[in-house]
Amino acid sequence: MATQTDVALKRTALNRVHKAAGAKMVEFGGWEMPVEYSGIIEEHVAVRTRAGLFDVSHMGEIELRGRQALSLLQYVTSNDASRLKVCQAQYSALMYPSGSVVDDCVVHGTGEIRAYEQRERIETGCKAARIKRHGELPAGTRRP
Repeated sequence: MATQTDVALKRTALNRVHKAAGAKMVEFGGWEMPVEYSGIIEEHVAVRTRAGLFDVSHMGEIELRGRQALSLLQYVTSNDASRLKVCQAQYSALMYPSGSVVDDCVVHGTGEIRAYEQRERIETGCKAARIKRHGELPAGTRRP
């Protein structure tokens, strides 16, 4: 059986840029990703006092469409997505029916019939399957 290290790692479009900047690269879910550049403390201070960037090109998207898209999004995430205007984004959490957190996500307002949830691409498939299982909203779930 092949191990993760036996398989060629995927690389983002910024891979060469990360390496040229001196990044320490590690395996993350099948991707070669930067974990640090100059040191954790120095980078922490830089982000807190100036700015930081995060390469999200290894992340995937789940698109919900249709007349129940917003209702489903309201059911599977923790924040009120109905408040989002077009081109707004909201940091949220993808929830289990029990109320515990599956993972964090970013929900994008795209209008009345679409809602996006940005996820780490390595987990997009299983998160999409979880949302699909809830495609039929539980009885009594109110539509916004």
